[in-house]
Amino acid sequence: MGLRRHQSDPLLTERMAALERVCGRSIKEAVTRHLFIDQAYVLTTSSVAVYYPPTEAAALLPLRMDFNTAIRPVYMAGPQTNPVRGTIWLPPYVDATGKGYVTSVCTPVYSGERYVASAGCDLRTRPLGESLLDPSRAALLLLDERRTVVHATPPARRRYGISCLDDVYYLDTVREDVLAPSEYQLDRQSSPTAAALARVLPDDDRRFSFSLLGAPCPAEVRTLENGWRLVGLLPPELP
Repeated sequence: MGLRRHQSDPLLTERMAALERVCGRSIKEAVTRHLFIDQAYVLTTSSVAVYYPPTEAAALLPLRMDFNTAIRPVYMAGPQTNPVRGTIWLPPYVDATGKGYVTSVCTPVYSGERYVASAGCDLRTRPLGESLLDPSRAALLLLDERRTVVHATPPARRRYGISCLDDVYYLDTVREDVLAPSEYQLDRQSSPTAAALARVLPDDDRRFSFSLLGAPCPAEVRTLENGWRLVGLLPPELP
């Protein structure tokens, strides 16, 4: 079990140990019992955290880091962005502890009316996308609610030139979680297919068609429970 420690602050160390005693077992079970969960945690608004599994990169984060501004699962689950206090899925972001692009599922924890912590887990976008999209099939895309291409099958990348979230290289210390760049959104990509698809992608689930190099290209879209969308592109219809 990982703890953020500060050797010169016994009170802070005791708070961390107390948090682990309360929720440490549940956090570990969340990871060991679910294939796609990369890490689970409780992150408090007082910047005390317990997480599993521990990572060496987490030890490099500033010990006095303010979770309320630097760690997305904390401030996105809070009352300013989550006033209904429900469980939320976060848009993909670069994780500050070195996991690359991840998405998080988190639930706010309140003491009375005071927001005190976020309990959640991280899922890396690549294995998540690979599990949902069969690489042997036609061009398939996984989009988040911002229409960021979280993952695309090899046919979608090769045939249509659509880019998706890829590896992140930590050439310098990352000091905070960073939202995935807008260049991965459908309407921001250089691919003609991505641009044409972005213009006509329907809000509801159905079959539709868009023009690609003068030929109609059939497609289909389905919405997942978390609001993300699966898009399938079929070969253009020849005249």
